[in-house]
Amino acid sequence: MKTKTIILLLLGCTFFGVGFVSVLFLMSEEKMQRNNAFQRRYPHHPSEKIKELDIQFNSYYIAGFYNDSIYLGNHMAPSHLLVTDLELTDTIHIRLEITESEQYPFSNVNAKISDSNIYLMDGTVPIIYKGKIKERIVSPFIKESAYFSRISIIDTTGFVVKSMSNKTSKYVLGKIETGGEGSVRLHDDLLEAQIDGVFDTDGMILNNYQNKQLIYVYYYRNEYFITDYYLNLIEKRKTIDTISKAQLEVISYSTNNKRTLKGNQVIVNSNSATYGNYLFINSPRLGKYESEDNLKHASIIDVYNLTDGNYLLSFYLYHHNRENLKEFKVYKNRIYALIENDIIVYELKDTYFDL
Repeated sequence: MKTKTIILLLLGCTFFGVGFVSVLFLMSEEKMQRNNAFQRRYPHHPSEKIKELDIQFNSYYIAGFYNDSIYLGNHMAPSHLLVTDLELTDTIHIRLEITESEQYPFSNVNAKISDSNIYLMDGTVPIIYKGKIKERIVSPFIKESAYFSRISIIDTTGFVVKSMSNKTSKYVLGKIETGGEGSVRLHDDLLEAQIDGVFDTDGMILNNYQNKQLIYVYYYRNEYFITDYYLNLIEKRKTIDTISKAQLEVISYSTNNKRTLKGNQVIVNSNSATYGNYLFINSPRLGKYESEDNLKHASIIDVYNLTDGNYLLSFYLYHHNRENLKEFKVYKNRIYALIENDIIVYELKDTYFDL
């Protein structure tokens, strides 16, 4: 009898321990996802879903817009592009001819469209190809300029890249000048390190062609900043979230000088886009009074006025399944979003947006 009592007691302690840990885990997950310190404004239907198109594969990404068409690159096939009109009514597949491609060990090629030009870029080589969209041929444009993890086309004068500094082993922003045979000018005063200067400074480089400005949106903190095309700082600004310092744990290995992230990290801004006087940020964080169920079939978009930095409103991008929003771009008065195998177009109502 005594042995049976001990066994039952041990089992009870085990179940209690497992349950207690599970509750703590769920509470920590909710804390990471929720922030009751801010409250969003949701006006009545500022966006409306118009149409969706099944593009068969989830390896597509948005390369850009040209001549009232949207171009999709494919991570699995760098020379392949899927082109569709803005209404998603017709699609064509095109293949690029890449000259001198056998000379470079590509590992992360991305296509980008700017005006009538198409660029293929791989920051791990590094090399930038360029060609005319109509000709469908790209050739080496800039060779061995700078290694980069992110890049944005400014215009015909150059590119802005996020690159690792040889001096500090931290990320910096820099500009590749096309007129100087790919010379790079680094600006180590823009990205502000909080923990390691690598993971904590990670973010998105956005080009606002209408205002001729660059916007850098941090992933792990409630901050973005604006520069001109020469990377001169214009202003630093905050989002409505309250996480001002990145919440992540970085592990450094002295043997190979590598760093990795440990455990869960709080992502404040997961996707972003800009057009006209607006900044659109997809946030995975719930505000006050918001239900977790909403994130099962929709993505939250927060909108900011770039003129004065004010938060304007938020809205949901609804989608038919539980897949996450991979990427979105704003073009004129439309949002084009990639969700799993679909591209979905939404219209922004002129009641709320001047686009």
